[in-house]
Amino acid sequence: RAGGEEDLALEGGLAALIGACPDKFVDAWVLRSDGPGGPSLAALTLWDGDGTSTIKVERFLLTPGGWRHPVTQVGLLAAGCTVCALWGWSLLLSPPSLLRLLSALGLAAASAAGALCGGLLRFVTSRARERARLVAPVASGPRGVELLGKLVLHAKAEARKRGFAVAIANLDARDPRLPAFGG
Repeated sequence: RAGGEEDLALEGGLAALIGACPDKFVDAWVLRSDGPGGPSLAALTLWDGDGTSTIKVERFLLTPGGWRHPVTQVGLLAAGCTVCALWGWSLLLSPPSLLRLLSALGLAAASAAGALCGGLLRFVTSRARERARLVAPVASGPRGVELLGKLVLHAKAEARKRGFAVAIANLDARDPRLPAFGG
């Protein structure tokens, strides 16, 4: 974890970044090794990359958790089915006419729109987070890149466990740490 006096690789500018965006910081790791070639160190941080460039729904009448609640979903489904059933019943009782045909088309369109809105609402409120960012990779010593590779695998697994679809890092093609990221 970041923040201790031993985590020298994570002090300075990164501490200021964590302080500026504490809600986006997820976790940090440091690996040390004392091998035959000398001490090695690797460090990596994981950040929530969503919300910096994507839209996040905070509230649309209810919070996303309120929309996902089973009572809300059953209530909305019951209300929609009741309205459609009453509308259909009124169509059956009315005499055949052009107005009845238009009303039936309206019922079909309203039913399709309700299903579309329900699916869209479900997608918006339940989608997994999209991007995790691997930030501030540090590798020093003879085994630094090897240790960083282990941290990258651990960070990607942690990102998946937390619901992120992908974990990305921005590195130059000439960066000596690139092999740790599979590049």
